[in-house]
Amino acid sequence: MVPDKRDADLVWSVADGTVEHVVGGVVAENVDAARIRGVVSKWAALKWLKQEAALSPAEATLASGNQRNAVGNRVKIEMQGAKYPHLTLFNLPPDGHVEFFIPDPAKPAEATKDWSREPIREEFKVDQSPYGAEHMVAIFSKEALPELQAALSAMTTPQRAEALRPMLEQVLSGQEMQVGVVDIYTGPGA
Repeated sequence: MVPDKRDADLVWSVADGTVEHVVGGVVAENVDAARIRGVVSKWAALKWLKQEAALSPAEATLASGNQRNAVGNRVKIEMQGAKYPHLTLFNLPPDGHVEFFIPDPAKPAEATKDWSREPIREEFKVDQSPYGAEHMVAIFSKEALPELQAALSAMTTPQRAEALRPMLEQVLSGQEMQVGVVDIYTGPGA
């Protein structure tokens, strides 16, 4: 909370139920009093992740192009040049919950694979709300991070993800890692 709206990173319109970012326009919709904490928590975590990415970036790009993606679109992410073998890949949807992707517990080989050996190409389908600003996060680490992955897997609701930033700071403190963040914008009929 800031006393002057001009100093805010995010502005929540209670009447419209939208959250606008000072740079990116509307980043979340249908946000009420019960949901605003998840949105704010996500952006706090994202700010920390982007600071870490600036210190040791992982090259992660939106290969499918930078546009608003409608339901049914396929979003393609490419990553390359990783220095570290272990990959943790997750998405931060507009409402602040976590969608955990890699390593998939159903695919044990992903946990032991050396992800730094070749370029990575992943594809995701836009298929459900919430829509707005999503952020795919790739963390390449020297050591395996099962504690981080277990915590991220449990953050399936905005309420469960409210502790995202402090958890990231605690678990990743002192880790040798690279961070990549890809901005993805979605909408029902974009």
